[in-house]
Amino acid sequence: MIRLTELKLPLSALPVDTRRAADAQAETDADRLPTPHPIAELTRLSALALGVAETAIAELKVFKRSFDARQPELLAVYIVDLMLHDSGLVDGLLARYASHPHIARTPDMGYHLV
Repeated sequence: MIRLTELKLPLSALPVDTRRAADAQAETDADRLPTPHPIAELTRLSALALGVAETAIAELKVFKRSFDARQPELLAVYIVDLMLHDSGLVDGLLARYASHPHIARTPDMGYHLV
């Protein structure tokens, strides 16, 4: 898998989630769900960053979303992990972007006994 960091989207590009009023009688499970991520837009940005077609990306998972409020327009900053349909391309892409600070192999986040 490949990890891409610093994928930035303006806050206006995020999907709008309509919520019930804060003073509503009872909270439901739907009210507790996180807002959806713009997967199509993140896939487009990832394909653009890697120089591959959008159809080459098999799966995209959002690892982290944060917000950058240092500019007048707020930005959503994503870290995503993606898999390609052709796993043979991964090593070539990682070699091509070896010096790129925002493209790397997804780290192993599993727990290993000492």
